This record gives sequence, structure tokens and C-alpha cells, in this order.
Amino acid sequence: MNKLKDMLKFPSVWPVARYRFVFEITSEMALPDYAGSAIRGAFGHSLRRIACMTHRPTCPDCPLYRSCPYAMIFESPAPDSHQLQKFSRIPNPYVIEAPTFGRRALQAGDELQFHVVLFGRALHQLALVVYALQKAFERNVAQGTARLKEVFLVEEATETLVYAASSGKIESHRQSVEIIPVDQPRDVELTFRTHLRLQNNGKAYGPKDINATAFFSALIRRASLLREFHADPFPFDFHALKASSENISSTKQLVWHNWKRYSVRQQQGMYLGGVSGSWFFEKVPPELLGFLLIGQLLHVGKNATFGLGGYYTKLI
Repeated sequence: MNKLKDMLKFPSVWPVARYRFVFEITSEMALPDYAGSAIRGAFGHSLRRIACMTHRPTCPDCPLYRSCPYAMIFESPAPDSHQLQKFSRIPNPYVIEAPTFGRRALQAGDELQFHVVLFGRALHQLALVVYALQKAFERNVAQGTARLKEVFLVEEATETLVYAASSGKIESHRQSVEIIPVDQPRDVELTFRTHLRLQNNGKAYGPKDINATAFFSALIRRASLLREFHADPFPFDFHALKASSENISSTKQLVWHNWKRYSVRQQQGMYLGGVSGSWFFEKVPPELLGFLLIGQLLHVGKNATFGLGGYYTKLI
């Protein structure tokens, strides 16, 4: 029994922080239906312009690939070898949390606010992330421009100013969260604030066929890989944790939500459907509750980097 508990331990401290960026619009901006993809793309282009030293057309063949801050943040290199499996891609250590769905036009003088979550080593590059987003919006995002005013650290009940354009300085602040352990199974309700896209063999799960094991498997995998490749590794036992999720009963009130985005890289429109709504889980084991809590910051599923798979957790 003690051996099983050791296998299912959950780290209480996680190196992650959520920031609220506040911009003032300087020329009219037309936000698309969901701006997360547009902000992420502009951020990536700006970050590469600032950080890239060799100006190679692609990153993997660059001699600085594994030491470049751009690659670490935006195109995280997969390991050459791994004891469990071969990785072609690993999660990037950031999430862009854009304004809610809905097209809108912002005029000069209006405010634009969104959140950025940074994880692990990406936290050490906060100044670079702030500068890259500042320059991106000065150049062009969603056909307009904006001026960065302030950046706040967002915690559960408080916000702390960590950057003001007037000073140009990043203030010292805490860059971790603590997950308080729960020692008894709890009922949990999840409410998705952006739609969840999970796939099986390339096909997205719909409201009827998505299940608790698929959800927890994706959540555990994302959290554990971020921890392994971008912070201090922790010996999660994926198979034991997955098995722990297989007996969870749930009630779903989920609907399919389709969304079309335009990919500049692929020069074409793409449909990225997923489920949204609420999901009730009965008697979630203590070893999985921590993943649900930290997942509120990390998001889960496909395209988490531009904000999909975001949810709120309510312990009942």
C-alpha cells in the first residue's frame, strides 16, 4: 500500500505563473473570433526576430537549436533519446489566454487585456517574453497596433504589478504555485472556458465519445512532460495514474463547438472543433485532484498554447 502511495505522489510546488498583459490600442484592431491563435503567431514571429542569431530558415538544423531561448519557448526541442519512448514533439512552456470568443473592433484608446502562462525555464525569460509581445503589438497584430502599459502577476485572490512601461523594469515576484494536497476522494465539476480538443488516432472526440480516462490521460501526460522537460523532473507513474482514472463515473453536459482559424504558416483555413460546457466527475481519487488543479493553469488537449482546453475546477 505504501509503495502504491509513493508511486502516486504529487508535487506540491509547481514552477508556473500567470500574467495579465494590458495594452492600449494605438490604431484600429480587428480581433478575430478567437484571438489566441493571432496573438500566439505574432508573439512567435516577434520572439524569433529578437532572439534568433543565425537567421536559419528553420530551427532544427541550427547549431544553437538547443540553447536558443526562442526555440526553448516556442519550438521546444524534443530529446534525442528517452528511456520510455521516442518524442518528435514536446509541449511548449507557455499558454496564451486570449479574450473570450467573439469578433470585435477596438479603436485607438481602447484597452486590450489577455493572460500569458509561463512554466519552468520559460519563467527565467519573462523579460524577453514581455519585450517580444511589446514589439509584436507595436508592429502589427490583427491588423492594428497597441502599446504595452502594464503586466500583472495573477494569483488566486491577488494581482501584483510586475512591469510598468513607465519604468521598463521587471519587479521581483514569486514564480510558483502551491497545490494543497487533498487526502480524500472528492466530487469535481469542470467548466470549460475554451473548448477542449482531444484526439484519438487523429480524430477529435465528440461530446458522446469523450470519456474520463481520455481526459485524465491527456492532462497527466501534459503536466508530467512539462515538468520533465522544462523544470525539475518528478517520477510520475503514468500507467498507475491512468488506471486510477478508469473507474471514475462522470456526467457530461458538453456540446460540440467548431471554430475556423487561418494558418499563416500553412496558408489555409483550418477547422479546430472541440467540446465545451461542463463535466461532473464523481469521487476523483486524491492523486488525480492535484492534476485537475494545476491543469487550470496548464490547459489540456490540442492547441493548448493558444488557449484551448482551459477550464475552471470546483471541488464539491
